Amino acid sequence: MPRRRPRAGPFVALGAFVTLALVSSAWSARTGWTERRSGALLLLAVAGSALAAATAARPEAVRRILEALVAAAAIVALLGLYLLWVSHEQAVQSASVQYPARYRGIGQNPNTVPLLLALAVPLTLWLWTEARARSRKALVAGALLLFDGSIVASGSRGALIAALAGAIVWVVTLRRPWRLRLALLAAAATVFAADVAITQIPKPLSPAAVHGASGPHRVVKDAELVVPLEDELGRPGKGAPPIRRTLFGTSGRARAWDGALHQIARRPVAGFGFGTEQFAFVDRYYGFDSSVPENSYLGVALQLGVVGLAALLILLGALAAVAVRALRTLTGRALAAAQACASVVVAGVVLGLTQSYLTSPGNLASSTFWIAALCLPALAAENV
Repeated sequence: MPRRRPRAGPFVALGAFVTLALVSSAWSARTGWTERRSGALLLLAVAGSALAAATAARPEAVRRILEALVAAAAIVALLGLYLLWVSHEQAVQSASVQYPARYRGIGQNPNTVPLLLALAVPLTLWLWTEARARSRKALVAGALLLFDGSIVASGSRGALIAALAGAIVWVVTLRRPWRLRLALLAAAATVFAADVAITQIPKPLSPAAVHGASGPHRVVKDAELVVPLEDELGRPGKGAPPIRRTLFGTSGRARAWDGALHQIARRPVAGFGFGTEQFAFVDRYYGFDSSVPENSYLGVALQLGVVGLAALLILLGALAAVAVRALRTLTGRALAAAQACASVVVAGVVLGLTQSYLTSPGNLASSTFWIAALCLPALAAENV
């Protein structure tokens, strides 16, 4: 009887990327930091590969893994609601003249938890279609509402777009009549439009309110308190209105990405070393509040140069090729699981355009993405 093993292409590409991350400690600007971060990436790669090897051609086992990922996301979302109940100040980021109040739950900032929940949305849609009992369908629908509501309350536009992208892939790949798929696409678009409209309801503080709350005038001798270096570039002139966060604005990301590109040009081939993104990038841009450029691909180029970025794109391309093959050849529950994993991959790739997370092993969304992605070659296992 022939033995089955996962398709090797994605694992070869993953091994090449991890190896590059490990050896980058030889030229890293922060050697110890690179060694620790690349070691964590190696552990994640080994764990994901081991799960794939253990579940090769076993769609039921893959299903259990995906269910566990959804359950983990639900626990994180529920913990956020618990924190909101016991400490509103910790669960909600206060409003400013640029941002309205934003829900962050147990995350470090309002974008942290939505990264995970955006990837969980297509998995939850898949679980809903797979559920047979009404009670199970109701439970999964409740989880989907929890995820969507948490993302909307956070105001994370990147997470909303990524969740929509994953939902679209899930709908398009369904083996259902086109009339039903078009109806589902219309429903997804309607929910997305409603979510976007709700995120525009909260308003930032008015400059007058902030000025009125600041108390009497006093002399400030520390220039950092008046014009912080992190807001130096792009700062409006005196008396100019503050920058407002808009639906189609980049929240300062455009300037940050331009600055990251100039920094990449200083070490274009091999970068500053894996894990050094927050040290190589310096935030000096008005309206942007992050220690990283908030783009996974620019972040990899900062760490590992164009060589590392090419290695990451080859890895994602290998996963895409396996996904296409799986969607064409698999049937039954194996096909359904492959559709769910492919949806997560697309959502994760889109999410990487606005968030630096893909190669951050400590990030829950990063672990979810790679575990789900490596399930694809397990589902498309071949005889040996």
